[in-house]
Amino acid sequence: MSIPVHRCTMIASAAAALLAACTVGPDYVPPKPPAPERYAGMQDSADYASAAGAALAPWWQSFHDATLDRLIAAAIADNLDIQTATWRLAQARAQVDEARGRA
Repeated sequence: MSIPVHRCTMIASAAAALLAACTVGPDYVPPKPPAPERYAGMQDSADYASAAGAALAPWWQSFHDATLDRLIAAAIADNLDIQTATWRLAQARAQVDEARGRA
């Protein structure tokens, strides 16, 4: 069973018309939504950064769970990305010392 050619042409034309209706002109600029400069209860960015850093440092210790403390310590010790970064930092420092003649 085959579809008549005129039906295929109509389907293709309808699809092209639908797709063309979704396009936007080349000079379209999306509107900027109004946003307040400050939200209620918002802190200054420097205060927020220091408070966030202090709050995030040992967050898991607030649970007072020895198992969680042990798991976090193992994750930090076994993290190859951190170990690799530490080794690369030590290597870079050694190269700097060598270049400066401190070796």
